[in-house]
Amino acid sequence: MIAGIIAAGHVARANPGLRLGLDVLAFGDEEGSRFRSTLTSSSACAGVFDASALGFPDRDGVTLADAIKAYGKNPAEIAAAAYRPADVAGYIEAHIEQGPVLEAENLPLGIVTGIVGQTRMRVVVLGEQGHAGTVPMTMRRDALTGAAEIILDIERTAREHGADRMVATVGRIEASPGATNVIPGRVGFSLEVRSLTDDLRRGAIATIRKDAQFVATGRKIEVTFEPFHETETTACDPAMQDLLENAIGDLGLATTRMPSGAGHDAQIMARLCPAAMLFVRCRGGVSHNPAEYASPHDMGLAVAALIRFIERFAAAQA
Repeated sequence: MIAGIIAAGHVARANPGLRLGLDVLAFGDEEGSRFRSTLTSSSACAGVFDASALGFPDRDGVTLADAIKAYGKNPAEIAAAAYRPADVAGYIEAHIEQGPVLEAENLPLGIVTGIVGQTRMRVVVLGEQGHAGTVPMTMRRDALTGAAEIILDIERTAREHGADRMVATVGRIEASPGATNVIPGRVGFSLEVRSLTDDLRRGAIATIRKDAQFVATGRKIEVTFEPFHETETTACDPAMQDLLENAIGDLGLATTRMPSGAGHDAQIMARLCPAAMLFVRCRGGVSHNPAEYASPHDMGLAVAALIRFIERFAAAQA
């Protein structure tokens, strides 16, 4: 947001006759870290807010609607935050890369070609719990070892599609009953699959499901998949990408075009208007962590690139 304020302020002062309105937006709840919803603020601005998200509770049972009211706002007025498509020429977002590619290529800035689609699921593996000392290995229906085999198959499938920017992650796993001397009878784990190609992601998920059923049959266990989040791939506007590349070139810098493996508000704003993203190099690709760091030098270059982009964009609209 600060980069946007600085860039917009400079452009406004340097171009008093600018015939283009500049709005700087600071979105909240991009990550959905408190409620089971994501990108809610940008969804409101884009006019695509899902009212069902108002009923999602946090860990303490406080719903999104309750939190909005406690902040002194009215959930019924969310629709009023939406822009009219006819009033918006484009959207540009600057963000740290959250990955190591720019640092590896020794480039301060990158141009995003598109934002990956995501599928998230809850996976449950059911076997039969039993005494760890009395049930022979050949007679076990161990849900945890079955889940382990399924998870390794998930990793293999993602690696086979790695060249196409496919990634799959199991970030949470719970085994029940969770006792040292009891064979686990139930295992639940999360599954997230991301790819820049929707058909590729869906095909990989079909393979994951098929392989999991094969494991389940061989081990005499059961496995179920429950999808709970789906976002499609979002392409960034080609013309705005070109303007960004020219803007960065104005600074005498080389750059690269690259996909974003993380979700961003730009994927929602792209449903309202042409959208683009500028990535800034970050140390070690670390984000959402106290060690997250982008140098003042690189951030300054990002602001300069935004200024040149806005000026070029405004000229193209004239």
